[in-house]
Amino acid sequence: MAKKEKKIKAQKAEAEKPKVTLKIGDRVRMIDGKSIGTIDKIEKNKAVVNYGVFTSKVSLEVLEYVQAK
Repeated sequence: MAKKEKKIKAQKAEAEKPKVTLKIGDRVRMIDGKSIGTIDKIEKNKAVVNYGVFTSKVSLEVLEYVQAK
């Protein structure tokens, strides 16, 4: 029961965060991940994120802003 309550609180906290417009050079993280990468390119609703060793093409909705360049 406690896990459900924590999950609901986490979802509410996520919904209350202000949406930041992501741009090239911003440091971001996937919402469910721990690795931080830099946005190299944005096309339509997808971003190419450089994690150093590899790059990944990810939807902008699943990225959270960490810091500007």
